[in-house]
Amino acid sequence: MTPDPALPCRLSALAPADHALLLALRAVVTGHDASPVLAARLRHLCGGDAGPLLRQVRTLVGQIALRGRREVRIAPLGVISLTRDEQQLLATLAAARLERPDLLTARLRYLLGREPDAMIMASLREVGGAPDALAPHAPATPRPAGARSRGGAPA
Repeated sequence: MTPDPALPCRLSALAPADHALLLALRAVVTGHDASPVLAARLRHLCGGDAGPLLRQVRTLVGQIALRGRREVRIAPLGVISLTRDEQQLLATLAAARLERPDLLTARLRYLLGREPDAMIMASLREVGGAPDALAPHAPATPRPAGARSRGGAPA
């Protein structure tokens, strides 16, 4: 499944809060959430302890696996592009942060393949609220498509 061009398609286009969420999600799904390298990277992105974020993401992943009727595709750590399901999950969490219940429910229906219940909604709201502490670190505008990263390579 190809990424949705209307949503961020590469890690470099994500705000630090979304990058931290995606990194935690991929780590939990692949079983690398106890890695000291990952802990250091999340500490850098979060500006502190990443333990609560990992616990919340672990709970959310469990809820999606338990209550979902379709396979949600999550890329392994190190992949720079996002899968469509990762894009949808980040957009779903953004809808939870913005308190848009209509958009949240619609995106969740797509991810789960069924009507969401109260347990998954609670997990999403918990994780959706986690990046609020990261908001001061987020850039005000997304990086342009042709922008270069610190190393000089195209983003």
